[in-house]
Amino acid sequence: MLLLPACFGVVDRAEQPVTVFTDPPGAYCVLSRNGATVGVVTPSPGLLHVQNSKHHISVRCSKALHEDETALLAASRRDLSIGEVMVKGPVGLAFDAGTSATHEYPPSITLFLAPLSFDSAKKRDWHYDRLRAKVLEDAAAAIARIDRKCSEPLTRDCRDRVKAVEIARDAETANLEAKRRRARISGG
Repeated sequence: MLLLPACFGVVDRAEQPVTVFTDPPGAYCVLSRNGATVGVVTPSPGLLHVQNSKHHISVRCSKALHEDETALLAASRRDLSIGEVMVKGPVGLAFDAGTSATHEYPPSITLFLAPLSFDSAKKRDWHYDRLRAKVLEDAAAAIARIDRKCSEPLTRDCRDRVKAVEIARDAETANLEAKRRRARISGG
């Protein structure tokens, strides 16, 4: 009887909903993990229930007259409350770990699909400046979450996680600049 609450925790946490948004809406999005399709959202925005796992999910969206975009739904370890640890005990926690119920994904993701051409350089620059600001804002928020969760910010694990966010941030801003340079201007 004492192990029964542990089983309910697994049922509740083994699967979760993820909402895929795109700007602009109406895209076709494929979610995959380890090369296998997890599900499809069409048209965006849409909700998909995914099995939790320690493996990241790749999200690739496409829409006519726009560049395809790919993003990552990063799996992270779910914080366990003291109550969950006490109720589940070692057997329940081991079972959860075996089912990946100890991991979770962000509840939503937004992908920005750039038009293949813009009416003016000003519209192009506004679009990419907006995306760059979002990347910087998201990275700062991720670093702040890491700092809050780390009991000692100078631990190697914390530094590695912050460094990973910084590398991803820098790669994404470089990618945006490359897209800005490739974008065509069709108007006067």
